[in-house]
Amino acid sequence: MERKVVGHCIFAIVLGIIAAAMGFAAEATKAKKSDTRIGDDQSCDFPSSPALALGIVAAVFTIITRIYISVSFGEAGCCRTDPNTTSFSKLLFVLSRVTSVIAVVLLLTAAVLSKSRLPVDRSGIFAAGAILALSGVAFGITAYLCRDILFTIARATSYAIPDSAVERLLNYKVPLRVQYIRVLFCEITRILNDSLASTTDALDVGASTPFPWALKER
Repeated sequence: MERKVVGHCIFAIVLGIIAAAMGFAAEATKAKKSDTRIGDDQSCDFPSSPALALGIVAAVFTIITRIYISVSFGEAGCCRTDPNTTSFSKLLFVLSRVTSVIAVVLLLTAAVLSKSRLPVDRSGIFAAGAILALSGVAFGITAYLCRDILFTIARATSYAIPDSAVERLLNYKVPLRVQYIRVLFCEITRILNDSLASTTDALDVGASTPFPWALKER
């Protein structure tokens, strides 16, 4: 794996961890019903809590992480026709977006509730938002790593069959052995792609075992 890709993954993970940490911190510091005090005039006194600020910061970091993953990993074009992207990676990209949006909604909702006069005891909304924020990062990175790299190589190789522009410009004749290797590589890749696609049909009838087998061989 290239160092650039590793750097993008590490930075996205750090942003996700910061967002999740802010969410868990907001969950730990939010006002509870047991903290409510009733004054002499029968008015309720709610203690101040940093949960509002922490929840907003967590939501902001979740949005920043979402934008960073979309820009760095090229997710903006995941729903278009991209020969480098498999159906499985597209599904993970969609899950990454959905979980991130739900995480932002939960964090902001919990922040508003923490400021209101109705503190919710043991709600877990902040914690749920933090977990979904981390899940969005995990789905996004996994989707990028699961892109069909072999298909890209096979597509580039197919342009060289029977001979490429570089070979014609250099007036270089590729040995017969190399030509055989090119064809064999492309055909093996095609068979693996078709096998993996066939096992996805089995998922519709509840057969989940063939898919990971084919994915491993792929």
